[in-house]
Amino acid sequence: MTRHYNDRFDEVYTNDPDEQRAIEFDDRFDEQRAIEAEVNRRSLTTGDATYRGPVKQANPNYQQQEGPGLKPSNPKDMIGSDKIPFHLWPETATILGSLALLDGALKYGRGNWRVAGVRFTIYYDALRRHMNKWLEGEKKDPDSGLPHFAHVLACAAILADAEASGTLTDDSNFPGGYVTAVDELTPHVKRLKEVHKDKHPHHYTRADAKDGK
Repeated sequence: MTRHYNDRFDEVYTNDPDEQRAIEFDDRFDEQRAIEAEVNRRSLTTGDATYRGPVKQANPNYQQQEGPGLKPSNPKDMIGSDKIPFHLWPETATILGSLALLDGALKYGRGNWRVAGVRFTIYYDALRRHMNKWLEGEKKDPDSGLPHFAHVLACAAILADAEASGTLTDDSNFPGGYVTAVDELTPHVKRLKEVHKDKHPHHYTRADAKDGK
């Protein structure tokens, strides 16, 4: 069986799965032996036995070889870059949304929207109510005790999942002029700021309220 050499990371690989596993096993064994030898050396010379092995470094002078029959040196990087970037989604949002979904599951049953279906406007209104209450200073939902953001995330997740599951009833508005109006009227924001650029009024927020109320 033909073996190939990866000059970027000083590795050998083959297209045969069984032989590749054998190569990887040998590599791990050799690496472990090297680590043990280094631990012994450091322990004897410095008393430091915390060595965990070398960090594999890419050759800075290496240039990617491409072409028919050539194996990419780092296929995970090349393929993974076109996958869903889950690492960009904040796990804090996952925690909050999961808690709100738990609250709903305990009341209505897990995944109920996939069976019974949902109407878009019901969850749109619920989402807006939670956002508006947060905007007006109420940070937690009095019924669940969870942050309003948790319910906002849960509402959005249910809508997205119901649409993907084919159980979303689209009762959104009859087409109107909103989209056109937004595009046409948005330039007024910049115009008004320019008109009043010499004025410096105080903009009141919750920070101005006594005791936060």
